[in-house]
Amino acid sequence: MSRTVFPVTSPLDGAVRDAWAVDSSASETRGVVQILHGMAEHKERYAEFAAFLSEAGYAVVAHDHRGHGRNEPDESRNGFFASSGGWQAVVSDVFAVRARIVATYPGVPIYLFGHSMGSFIARSCMIRDAGAYAGYILCGTASHPGLAGHAGRTLARLLSARGHERVRSPLLSSLTKHGFNRDFAPNRTAYDWLSRDESEVDEYIADPACGFIPCRAFFRDMVGGLIEVNTHSDLAAIRDAVPVFLIAGGKDPVGGSGQGVERVAAMLRAHTPCEVSVRMFPDDRHELLKELDRTEVFRAVSAWLGAHAYWGNRPTRTNQ
Repeated sequence: MSRTVFPVTSPLDGAVRDAWAVDSSASETRGVVQILHGMAEHKERYAEFAAFLSEAGYAVVAHDHRGHGRNEPDESRNGFFASSGGWQAVVSDVFAVRARIVATYPGVPIYLFGHSMGSFIARSCMIRDAGAYAGYILCGTASHPGLAGHAGRTLARLLSARGHERVRSPLLSSLTKHGFNRDFAPNRTAYDWLSRDESEVDEYIADPACGFIPCRAFFRDMVGGLIEVNTHSDLAAIRDAVPVFLIAGGKDPVGGSGQGVERVAAMLRAHTPCEVSVRMFPDDRHELLKELDRTEVFRAVSAWLGAHAYWGNRPTRTNQ
């Protein structure tokens, strides 16, 4: 399994992000899986998953979102996207990485995998140009945050005003994760909700590039993105009947213990032409790829990819 590290430059503002590509171990690449990591983590946590997919015949590409990553200085590792238009900038970065994939793997189907916040970003990509990918895998996604989400975005906007957008916000961070650990009491750590695998939870806690407190503007942008992808009028922009695979833990508080994920699936079926399927892992928590049964999760993803080598009657577009 060979790995190539490369920079990706944003077409919007010239920001440069770190990325890597892992080639397929097979003689012929069946497809490329582009990975979008979640909030307050980074691409290196997906190495085991990438190795599995490589053995299954897929190339894998991942990049660090703005304000994330082990290569970011400590003072810059705060989730900051941009002073304005931050969510659009993050989505634009995804398409910039896709352009690199098209140039490197011409004619090969490209699939977008997003975990948690990465799944929100993937859903925004669907709204902007669903047919740019052969399919979407949404891991640990969430439904509309409701009135609390609108109130939180308003608060984040107010706190971000007048040059304070880069200030870290323990308040907004606490509100975002409020109650996540409740169902796992008595709690061993503040992150029991991530996984049943205690070694993975401990590794997350020990990693300085994970679990950091994001800045105020981050919450303004992320909650705004989550509201967008759960708004029916925005979903009406999706015209391509692409396949979408939602995977989630039955005990994941981010997905409402499965209920929120089912609401997302129902919404996509009702307001888009997408082919939607759901696989729930009943005992799993938020980070499926770090769970005790993660090999089963890996196999489910590989099986879905194998069953959706093409969508409709043609491969994913590669000329954009």
